[in-house]
Amino acid sequence: MRHLSKIDIVAVIALTVLSVAFSSCGHKKQAVEMTEAKYDSLFDVVWYTRDTIILLTIDSLETAGELTENRADFLRGVAYDRSREIPLGDHYYNKVYQAVDPEKEGWDFYLRVATRLSQLRMTTSDNKGAIKVAAEALEKAKAAGKLTDNYELGLLWSIAGCQSALQLPEATQTSMRVYELLEKQAKDRGVEMTPNLMVYRMVLCESYIGQENYDEAEVWNQRFGKALTQLDSTTYDNLIHENAWHYPMNEILILKGQGKDSLADAVFRQSYDQLMELPEGMQEVALYLLENERYAEAADIFALIDTTIPADNKYGHLNLENIEYSIIPRLKANLGAGRTDTVVSIARKIADNYENAFAEYKDKNAAELATIYQTQEKDAEIAQQQIKLSRQRLIGTLVALVLLSAFFIIYSWYRRRAQKRLATAHEQLKAAYDQLEETTAAKERIESELRIARDIQMSMVPSLFPEYEGLDMFAAMTPAKEVGGDLYGYVLQGDILYFCVGDVSGKGVPASLFMAQSARLFRTLASENMMPADIAVRMNNALAENNETGMFVTMFIGQLNLKTGHLDYCNCGHNAPVLDGEFLKMQYENQPLGLWEDDPFYGESIDDIRNKQLLVYSDGLNEAENPQQEFLGNARLLELMDSAKSLSSQQVIGMLMNAVEEHRAGADPNDDLTLLCLTVRG
Repeated sequence: MRHLSKIDIVAVIALTVLSVAFSSCGHKKQAVEMTEAKYDSLFDVVWYTRDTIILLTIDSLETAGELTENRADFLRGVAYDRSREIPLGDHYYNKVYQAVDPEKEGWDFYLRVATRLSQLRMTTSDNKGAIKVAAEALEKAKAAGKLTDNYELGLLWSIAGCQSALQLPEATQTSMRVYELLEKQAKDRGVEMTPNLMVYRMVLCESYIGQENYDEAEVWNQRFGKALTQLDSTTYDNLIHENAWHYPMNEILILKGQGKDSLADAVFRQSYDQLMELPEGMQEVALYLLENERYAEAADIFALIDTTIPADNKYGHLNLENIEYSIIPRLKANLGAGRTDTVVSIARKIADNYENAFAEYKDKNAAELATIYQTQEKDAEIAQQQIKLSRQRLIGTLVALVLLSAFFIIYSWYRRRAQKRLATAHEQLKAAYDQLEETTAAKERIESELRIARDIQMSMVPSLFPEYEGLDMFAAMTPAKEVGGDLYGYVLQGDILYFCVGDVSGKGVPASLFMAQSARLFRTLASENMMPADIAVRMNNALAENNETGMFVTMFIGQLNLKTGHLDYCNCGHNAPVLDGEFLKMQYENQPLGLWEDDPFYGESIDDIRNKQLLVYSDGLNEAENPQQEFLGNARLLELMDSAKSLSSQQVIGMLMNAVEEHRAGADPNDDLTLLCLTVRG
């Protein structure tokens, strides 16, 4: 992979500044020449970096008229794609794909957009969506005579992968065409074997196994085995090692499918050690044994695999797919082996998690709705306008009803004085009923929108935590209202763990929008390997810019070396964390983020926090109120933490949340509650 230097990035930004300057001075010709010279470089910078300056660069180019709206949106999609903000990446890619005219903006641009969109959807398992885009683009480009080998390869790659995932019979034919294009590509480069060619020989073999065409599968497995020896072992040692186990496993399945059971078992015994070198191979060994009703052996392998997984996350994130493909085989193996205790344990695990897993499956589209909140200010402004308009309409309707009621009352008084009381009561009842119906509908709408907003906000904080040997970490957030302003997050870079806990001023929707912006800034800047104080400076300047509402966020930002236990941190007006049962003593009292631009922030450090319990929290913990408006308090917090030193991080969080509920004694939450606990064993 190409790594861009700071010089590359600075060069593109300098070109941007010059082109904008030319444009603003009326020198359009020079501006256009600058843009053409740098467009490809800009694409590379967007693809290989994740700096927030990229989005500003794209905005400036579009504002100056040097990038069309479609090209600017495509680059935004690339930026969000690379930063793994998938819903936003898909949003911008799809927006451009629906709008672009290949005859006007070029077939190369159209096919590039279609390729990126289809491949993004393939990686998120939107298989049907990916196939639809790729097939449509292929058909249009072929009809226009504009399809090149490279774009055909990219689009067919998406289609083949999605067809295989959907177990469609045409997957093999598509994969064969991909292989032909890869072979032609290698021949044009004068290379005998490439990593993609090797992988696709394996894909074709396994595709034929899936079709039970074992003779053809045998041919392709031999070709795959040959490719393992042809590929440059010096350059691709890891790739060869990670894929080599497929060769003997495929051979075993082929022999089994051909009815050569004894020979398959012989190859299995001969290849056992090689297959057991990697977790993927171990999984295949266990599934093979299970299929052949060798339950005890399969259960032993599953147990061996599980020993490599931390106890807190033994089966990973239990969604429906994980339950089906990982947990059910373990249940079958232990059931067949008669291991009742283990069967009961696994069954209980499934029962405890199935409801949440099924709910997650039904609410999968909620993640995509996050684009509503992550586009932030424009969408918020539109929403406010719609709310105002709805209120005006409601008031107008009520006024009209009142006037109508008054008209009927007066009319009835003159014409039917004898029925005055009856008519008046009827009209008043009608008006009251209509008002109640409208008020109820509006309330239900608002509650529904706030429920969606809460789901979106909760999807923006991590629900899974790092799997790193010796690290025990867990966090939880509970908004006081439907949506709140607390946040937490982490970024793991090799042996370095960045983490934060923040508390935005205020509550409700405004605080949730400020929270979303703060969370995104932290993830972006932490990914750049900055020190906590530098992250605070950059976040403060970004949040303070045009902050007319005066909102701010207190935050504790930490950078922890998981090997040495060294902790660098910057506390920005936040509560003092609890370390090993005592409040962390800090030298610097930095101000919260977002108040004043260009203010300095100072960091501090601790040499080693290994084997010490660290709790970072928002003031919804120590300032939780009971019906008498009494705080839980710092003394009670330290007492609770002193009794929790032997507990896991998840148990600590659960214990503290229960303590808060007991203290409230039925009182409504007075503030958002966020807790993050971690320990590094060493």
